[in-house]
Amino acid sequence: QAPVLAITGMQFHDLIETFTQQDVDLTRVFNDVAIFNTQVSDAAHMENVAGLACRSALAGRGVSHLSIASDVQEQTSAKRSPRNLPNHTPERWFEGDKRPDEAQLALAADILNTASKVAILAGRGALHAKAELERTADLLAAPVAKALLGKAVLPDDHPHVMGGIGILGSLTSQEIMEECEALL
Repeated sequence: QAPVLAITGMQFHDLIETFTQQDVDLTRVFNDVAIFNTQVSDAAHMENVAGLACRSALAGRGVSHLSIASDVQEQTSAKRSPRNLPNHTPERWFEGDKRPDEAQLALAADILNTASKVAILAGRGALHAKAELERTADLLAAPVAKALLGKAVLPDDHPHVMGGIGILGSLTSQEIMEECEALL
């Protein structure tokens, strides 16, 4: 899948959701397909959300959508709120879909296959690999702990899931992290 930045125009900001001609809630239209989706409120907002939209599209290899009202498109600058500091959003982004080389995969497989206590820590990177995660947990007979951003990867009542990690996590997850010989 290729990253996409979709920028759409809309009514003047004071006519949005007033059922005037060509008034369409474009953020709602893009809800099901966009990994980042927002309506730009003014020029100061644009700097922040443009960066987030681009990084989201690149990292998630999907669609990011910005909807901008006609009059907002014409703004050259806007007064920032005191908390909206210039460049406060990060410039780095997570690169998804990178595959390690075969030698690294073989070494990892050997470690996992020879360890007697394997645990899995599922995070954000596993969100689109539920079936693969379940199959791997079955093959390794491994308990699964979930990082906060990976909470949705498997339901909490799944037989392999031991709960979350960290301050909001479970004691069981903490114990499997401390006692495992290999962590995937």
